[in-house]
Amino acid sequence: MSLTFSAGGDSATVTGYRIEYSQQRSRVRPDRGTSGRRFAQFLYHGQRDEAQQVRVTGLVKAASSVLLDAAMDSLVSVLGRGEVLVQDSDRDRFAVARTMMFQREFVPPHIYRVTLDLLLVDGVWFDDLSDTPNSFSATVTSVGSVRYVHVDFSGSATAPPRILCTLDSSGAGTNWAAPKIEWRGPNLFPNSSFEDGVYFPTGWTNSGNPARVVGHFGRTGSRCMQPYESGSTLYDFMIEVAVNQLMTYSVSAYVATSSLASAGNFYLTIQEKNAAGAPLGVPLVYGWLIQSPNWTRCSVSRTSYSLTASWEIKFQSVTANIALNVDDVQFEQTAAPTEFVDTSDPQWQHESFTHAVGLDTTDAAAGNPDKMVVDCALGRTRVTNGGIWVEANDAVNGAYFDVHPGLNHLFVSAPTSGSVVVEAVVPKAYF
Repeated sequence: MSLTFSAGGDSATVTGYRIEYSQQRSRVRPDRGTSGRRFAQFLYHGQRDEAQQVRVTGLVKAASSVLLDAAMDSLVSVLGRGEVLVQDSDRDRFAVARTMMFQREFVPPHIYRVTLDLLLVDGVWFDDLSDTPNSFSATVTSVGSVRYVHVDFSGSATAPPRILCTLDSSGAGTNWAAPKIEWRGPNLFPNSSFEDGVYFPTGWTNSGNPARVVGHFGRTGSRCMQPYESGSTLYDFMIEVAVNQLMTYSVSAYVATSSLASAGNFYLTIQEKNAAGAPLGVPLVYGWLIQSPNWTRCSVSRTSYSLTASWEIKFQSVTANIALNVDDVQFEQTAAPTEFVDTSDPQWQHESFTHAVGLDTTDAAAGNPDKMVVDCALGRTRVTNGGIWVEANDAVNGAYFDVHPGLNHLFVSAPTSGSVVVEAVVPKAYF
């Protein structure tokens, strides 16, 4: 997906764009106007008034630093000419726009992430919510190795899902003591740039001796991790992440030497575990010799075992008295690493929805809830109690979330017994 900006015979392109915000006044009756954010405005009927405000994020990419600077100069030159023509290659829409705000952020090695606030003053531009829904589902059991619903969402803007959870009432029934659904986006690592946390990054741990947290040396952000070996003692960092069985994942990290004169061996270790937390097979160790202070991306891909429920992933420097800088780690459901997604950034941080009251069908006579609907569009949660739908918003933490364009992982906590079918319904496309 791309947007092309044109003015004075010149043009520039922003790829991978997303609409972060859209607002416009609409005329409902001649004497009454109303305005609202993106989702609400589809409830309004009648002629739209005034200019439309749109916030767009996207990427400017190039094959080298010189070409990247030239591409950015071209974009700045076009945007600086007053009113420009904006064309959307995917939705056959265009508009005359004025640039109200422009920001850029450098992402090594050859990318700029740009944010634009545009005022669309003329043209044929519309927000388009497809009425045809797509449904994604998975069955999560107490003993199985499925922990995610994979939502593959197309569009150029985020959209709220509706999630139906149905407990199996056959046999001995299902006890879901701690219902939790967590949006994890495309990167399964939390805090993947290590920016959050005071003494050690939030969400991460170590195998006994913690690696250093180093400020001002991050590839992105202001911090990175520095595993090292002192004598025979390894100072590392690690994490355990739920996975689905028989699924191909890739793990990647950007690694650099901590000084010009040093070189060291970087180890990435994966220990697969079953649903009970017991190791499956021996730890799998992958190694690279790091010789440069420039960031090098190290990656490995493999398919999880048939009984795997989680991976324990460890990052180490295994050369005596050598420290390595490690930043921007990624864990994704792909055969090869893709562009880094920073889950330390608020827009990509993992978001957990929890229900404080358990759901239970082990005793049907007690009338315990056996279904739960989470409507992220309306910010509403309901459960069935004795076959009757009742409101349950007072029992949730209110952490409703959107799905983003591309692959989204919805982590589902396992029931204590039995199984839960989780179905996520999203628009087919949202532009």
